[in-house]
Amino acid sequence: MSDGLIQEQARRLDQLKAQGADGYDPVRFCYLTSLTQRLQGRPRVNQNVADRLTGAIDEFETRFTESQTRARKPKAEAQDSTPDQTGPTPLAALLHVLRAPDETASADEIPAGGSWQVPVPVGSLAVAPPRRELKALGELRALQARQTIEQLIEDAIARTPADAGPMNPHRLVTRALKQMRALSPEYARHFAGYVDTLLWLEYVGKKA
Repeated sequence: MSDGLIQEQARRLDQLKAQGADGYDPVRFCYLTSLTQRLQGRPRVNQNVADRLTGAIDEFETRFTESQTRARKPKAEAQDSTPDQTGPTPLAALLHVLRAPDETASADEIPAGGSWQVPVPVGSLAVAPPRRELKALGELRALQARQTIEQLIEDAIARTPADAGPMNPHRLVTRALKQMRALSPEYARHFAGYVDTLLWLEYVGKKA
């Protein structure tokens, strides 16, 4: 009876080794393996000795299983805490304004005070049908749009972390957008498509 129990414990140790248990507590695992091998070489094994070996392996297996569970838990929490790429980022408002080639955003589409809490996804602004309007009104709309974009850029720069140096990606990108918007609006719209992904990757890197 005890001989069969020893053989069973030897198989358990082989299974634990296949799971990497020999690297969890090498000294303890080596001791249990050596003890099992010595008992396997005996013609008869006392039942109490076999029971003690079984209890020792049970205790080792329990600790190993718990350590594996603890090791997997932080990974699961890290995955849950990863920000959703589909959600708005700090420059979402700026991006959807820059991506509108000929239309200007209305007062309802621009967050008051340059706030970044914008529920509208990037690229989802509705385009109003063309209509005739007074020249002065058109110029006023264009001026307001330019001022809004400038304010959004300044707000983005102001939200850069306090410890950010002159080469901080957030700072560089927002300043580059401001300069490109002034020099070449068409190129600024082309470049804006890369900004959201860049800032999101930077945010994820800090969370990792």
